[in-house]
Amino acid sequence: MENGVWKGIVMQIIVDTTKFTMILFLVLFVCYTITCPEMISVLIKWFLWSADITAFFLSTCWCLATLPQYQQLFHNNGLVNISVDMMKVFPTHFHLLQSASGFIGMMSFTNPEIQNLVIDLNGIELLINASHLFPNQSYMQASACAAFWNIGANPIFSERIYKTEQGTNFLLSMLKKYENNIEVQRTCIGALWTLSSNTKIIPQIINENGIEILFKAHKQFEFDPMIKFCIMGSFSYLVNSGKENSESVIPLVIEYLDNYPNNDNNNN
Repeated sequence: MENGVWKGIVMQIIVDTTKFTMILFLVLFVCYTITCPEMISVLIKWFLWSADITAFFLSTCWCLATLPQYQQLFHNNGLVNISVDMMKVFPTHFHLLQSASGFIGMMSFTNPEIQNLVIDLNGIELLINASHLFPNQSYMQASACAAFWNIGANPIFSERIYKTEQGTNFLLSMLKKYENNIEVQRTCIGALWTLSSNTKIIPQIINENGIEILFKAHKQFEFDPMIKFCIMGSFSYLVNSGKENSESVIPLVIEYLDNYPNNDNNNN
């Protein structure tokens, strides 16, 4: 082989070995933070220079954020801001965008302060852009939709969705595109359910054939209790959202319920 080829191979080995060593060290260090959470701030300063390492770090924090004490710890150390910044620094790195999307969604769960922070940082737009960038990666879509689900009941967020219309269009398009993916269906429908608490958004859902799309998902995934629960929650908001909206929704619901048993018999 030529010297240049050998040099390339050696350099690649060095790079791969360095990454592996750093990730291994990061794993051990993260495990240590479970018993010593003060080290989180040290991790943030040391390791957020590589897309691969940042993605791994955020995916670990994503898991830890299910615990309230870690959620507050991450928030106090500005990790939500850093996640949004990293999505801007590495806008085409799939694993980083997916980890950041999942982490932002988990951090936003039942925490209005963090929800408002994500909105102020334009995190919603970043989530939608990341999903459009990887249109064939269902995991990315599910992560973004899960974030919408957690933030959807926030009135500031739903008002922004109402003004831009991009949120409802995004969710309904994901439901149509991934009609056989239960995780995307579950998170999208959950997001539509929480967004439906804002009556201004309901006409957008109706005008985009959202009722028919929800009916189809209900029929296809009738075995999934979470999907059925979220759809019934959405219908409840839709039917009770005012005379003008309910007059459009109720006939569709009645028609669907009338045909539902026949659909079952036809499929048997």
